Amino acid sequence: MGSIIEFLLEKWPVALWIILTIIVASAYFKLKGKVERAHDKVDNLPCDKHSNHIENQKDNHRNLDLKIEKMSNNMDYMNKSITDVSRVVDSISNKLGGGIISASPLTQIMSPLTLTERGKSKAEELGLKEMIDNNWESINNLIGEKSKSKNPYDIQQICIDEATLFPEIFLSQDGIDRIKTDAYKNGDLLQSYMRVVAVIVRDRFFDEHGIDVSEVDVHDPNNTAV
Repeated sequence: MGSIIEFLLEKWPVALWIILTIIVASAYFKLKGKVERAHDKVDNLPCDKHSNHIENQKDNHRNLDLKIEKMSNNMDYMNKSITDVSRVVDSISNKLGGGIISASPLTQIMSPLTLTERGKSKAEELGLKEMIDNNWESINNLIGEKSKSKNPYDIQQICIDEATLFPEIFLSQDGIDRIKTDAYKNGDLLQSYMRVVAVIVRDRFFDEHGIDVSEVDVHDPNNTAV
């Protein structure tokens, strides 16, 4: 018994090292097991488990957005094409009519072109003069540029053609939308309203450039009385 005690006393540092090693190793493997189990739980969380599905949904949404954008571009192109066709038809109609626009509930065919009572009422109701005032500088420049060396009749036709074929040059988009709404409500064409705009523009342009409206008749090629 005494020899055993002596051996333990002599070898206790080694024994203590072995015991500590066993304790540390046991703690390490226990901690390692907990960490691995924690990783397994994280890896199996729903967000990771369905990450591929989520990415696929994102791809589907992106593809859908591209298709919607493509459809929108196609609609814009179709609307532009319809507008262009409408402008060409109006232009041909004006030319076939000998340069005088067809009858409208808002304007009279007699030369020079004038507004009907309903046309005057609509101009006031919709504030067409104010709309033209807001864009007068560009309108005046446009008519002035196109009417160089032109007689009063030609200038009137320029006002009519430009206003009916290119309303966006004369009015803001908000103004055009207001006119379209009123035209739809009354079963009229946008062109009928734009002829009213043309008369207002012509009268103001003539007034600012010292041109008498009656001179339109003098230069009207369809007026056999002249």
